Amino acid sequence: MAKTLLIVESPKKIENFQKYLGDEYIIKASVGHIRDLPSNDMGLDENLRPIYVETKPDVIAALKRAAKQCSQVVIMTDLDREGEAIGWHLVDALDLGDNYIRCTTNNLSKDGILKALNNPRKLDMNQVYAQESRRVLDRLVGFKVSGLTSKLLSLPSAGRVQSPALRLLVDRQELIDKFSRVPYHDLSILHPAPNGKQWMSKLDVESMIATGKIDHLLSPQLLDDAGRPKQRHITNPKFIQTISDEVFRRGTIRVVSFSQKDSKTKAHAPFTTSTMIQSASNSIGLSTEQAMLAAQGLFEKGLITYHRTDSTTFEADSLKLVRDFIDTWQKGKGTDRYLSPTINSYPNPNGAQAGHEAIRPTNFNYDLSLLTNAQERDLYKLIFCRTVASQMSDALFSTSEVVLDGGFEIASVPVRFKAHGRIPVFDGWKSIYSESEELGEFDEKPSEQLIPEVFNDQSVQVLNCSVQKKTTKPPSRYTEASLVCDLEKRGIGRPSTYATIFKTLYSRPYIKADGRFLSPMKNGTDLISNLKNRFKFVEYDFTVAMELEIDKVASGRTTYDMLVPKLNAELDMEIESFVAHSKSTIRFCHCPKCDKESLIKKINQKKKFTYWSCTTENCEGFYPDKDNNPNTDYKPAQKSQFDCPKCKKLKLSLSRENADNPKRWFFCTKECNFLCAAKPDSNSSLIFTPDLSEYERNHKYNCPKCKSGFLKNLFKRDQERTPFWMCENDKKCKTYIEDINGSPNFDLYEIEFKRNHTHKCPSCGPGYLKFNQMKTDAQRVWWSCDQGKGKCNTSLNDKNGSPDIDGWNAKVEELAKLVDCPNCRNGKLIKAKNKPLYRCSNTNAKGASKCMTFIDCDSNGQPDLDKHFNKGKNNSSQVKPTVNACPNCKEELKINKLTHKATCINKHTFKVNAKGVILTLGGAGQPIIQ
Repeated sequence: MAKTLLIVESPKKIENFQKYLGDEYIIKASVGHIRDLPSNDMGLDENLRPIYVETKPDVIAALKRAAKQCSQVVIMTDLDREGEAIGWHLVDALDLGDNYIRCTTNNLSKDGILKALNNPRKLDMNQVYAQESRRVLDRLVGFKVSGLTSKLLSLPSAGRVQSPALRLLVDRQELIDKFSRVPYHDLSILHPAPNGKQWMSKLDVESMIATGKIDHLLSPQLLDDAGRPKQRHITNPKFIQTISDEVFRRGTIRVVSFSQKDSKTKAHAPFTTSTMIQSASNSIGLSTEQAMLAAQGLFEKGLITYHRTDSTTFEADSLKLVRDFIDTWQKGKGTDRYLSPTINSYPNPNGAQAGHEAIRPTNFNYDLSLLTNAQERDLYKLIFCRTVASQMSDALFSTSEVVLDGGFEIASVPVRFKAHGRIPVFDGWKSIYSESEELGEFDEKPSEQLIPEVFNDQSVQVLNCSVQKKTTKPPSRYTEASLVCDLEKRGIGRPSTYATIFKTLYSRPYIKADGRFLSPMKNGTDLISNLKNRFKFVEYDFTVAMELEIDKVASGRTTYDMLVPKLNAELDMEIESFVAHSKSTIRFCHCPKCDKESLIKKINQKKKFTYWSCTTENCEGFYPDKDNNPNTDYKPAQKSQFDCPKCKKLKLSLSRENADNPKRWFFCTKECNFLCAAKPDSNSSLIFTPDLSEYERNHKYNCPKCKSGFLKNLFKRDQERTPFWMCENDKKCKTYIEDINGSPNFDLYEIEFKRNHTHKCPSCGPGYLKFNQMKTDAQRVWWSCDQGKGKCNTSLNDKNGSPDIDGWNAKVEELAKLVDCPNCRNGKLIKAKNKPLYRCSNTNAKGASKCMTFIDCDSNGQPDLDKHFNKGKNNSSQVKPTVNACPNCKEELKINKLTHKATCINKHTFKVNAKGVILTLGGAGQPIIQ
């Protein structure tokens, strides 16, 4: 029977597809992009057309073999532009011609997959061209400008999207640095309510400002993070105190007006990528990368729809699922008020990609206990609640406002107070989704106080006047959530790029995180100060316009050839201007290699040395610094005519002459990592050739375990320098083989390998028990888990050449009968060998104690738990300290009499004597910190 080849992007999706489609389909994965622009070259031809290289030839070969066995090929990569481009590369690389169908789904449930297969189409080439436009524009900016920043500024890179995002952080930091805090004062009054409670009114500063008579008493006009004017405040404390004293002296204030009305709040729109990232940060503490990884996992499991979207709408079928769920849920509560009587609709952001849905669950009856990943589980709950809440009824409130008159004027300005109250009447959507999920670090919650009904001209008693001293706040630092929100508002980036932006900025490093808050590092500030006002791509408006132009390519309103060459010409002009400006501010020296004034001074931040490098394209001039000038006498390593025997692509370089070490070497690039000794030519001592004897010896035998590495010949550090063989992938493979007559002893290895891969570890599961023998005593043998002490420290006795599994199980059963540790509850109480004590068995994988519980024996030799609990301590090794407060933070100290150390909850540690007294220098003064 003819089969169909279905190609997805991620291998993690294969199991899900196979489960629903059965054996009629062969499911394969492209593992992301199979082609890309080269990493070491611009990768564009003279017409600015991309020159792609195959990045996964093995995947392509496997897909070609699978395609030959099938009658039809289904391209089912993701439904965004990246997925469309991957699909086009697959069709081209596999020579499919027109013998394929393109299917897309925004959810990997059974219904979603089958519906997609019933609606096939061909590739949308406009989407492909849009992705290609974005990729090429990123490459032009990345290669051209990053080359300049690296050469001229010693800064690693600039980017079309990352640099505007970085500028937001730098601009915000400048505002914070320039901000000067201004103290001001507020006045609030407490009033009694008939029910015995109290309500509060505040001085109406806005009405006083509106008179224009107290401008000299006000704080400067400031703007909030969105650029809106902030509320001004009264900075004169005597002015506020005079009002407070007079109001309190009078004892009552008069009601000017009282209004009461019903209000409502509509549910928030269902999640887009941006709002999901923000809520995941604010409510469950996930970073942008963690949120996207968790969402990717949920999507691949078929639990949510596609998570890279900027749409807030649902398809008709999806909308019915949501509203049916709410209807069933509300009937269970005996009401019909929770389902919104009309469909709640929400506007899409400008530039939202067509054909996408908002993020939602695919199954509203999924058993959440089946999700073992905590981050995925928390994010799924958030998505579920947000989706359901989006189609629920409004939350209803009763709001009231009171305006009160103090009965006097100050500086010819009437003194008035205002009070606002809001009481929930019907929870509506808030019954399932808390508004606190949306509140950021500095958002204010609505005031929910009950104001009693009052009447005009009624006198209201003053219980207390409170003057609060405050200061104006600088603009808040960005968090990842608030930066994503700002990026979306400004149209910078797209749902698929948010996580990449942060990953790039962290790795350069241009930014750092202090808790949840982000701040630019010196590198980032320097980059923006040099690029700002010189390159358009750093400007916010330009980035937005560029995204809209790419959207036009996707919709067919413009073309690749109309967009890319024009922007490239503008970029070249900006680069020319930038270089001319740099030459007037940076010192250039003569490069002997290219004979140009093109050497500039740089500092290697990692190795802390100064050097000079050439900025001329394709010139490799490099000279150490000597007295603030390039040392042109320096002779670098020279390229030879010998091909690298390892990578077979590049020429070997000969290390430079060194008077301190006459031995010279041939080497390749860091990526290849080839190195061999250089030997003088038989005809001339000045000519060197590679000594490949050692390389050939170490590339003769393949590793029998990993199959990918070669065995290299080494010598043990003993007196006899015993030879042995080790896999070159030693950190991953860890294969060691004894030597026999200059060759690996494969017969002995096979015997040992079989012996050490027969018995599974009874403790950890994935490990095998390996045989061990003491070098100095051949009679002492045992078995241990091959996972190593960092993961599993299981050790078993030997019994007739095999691990004593029965003895191990007996010990486990015996251990299970022991008393649980009363402190950690994870270990058992074990009798100490030489002391009348019991200790906790709880240790980590390396064997170190995790619980320092020690309990005395009773008269029967059993743990004296009564005595332990009567002491009221965590464990008997802790005694009440003579000084029970930390000298640094005043927190309680806990003293361990075994180690003679005292530690507080903030990890401040001090030396103590046997009586628990903190030791100090010379018996007085500062405590001795451990």
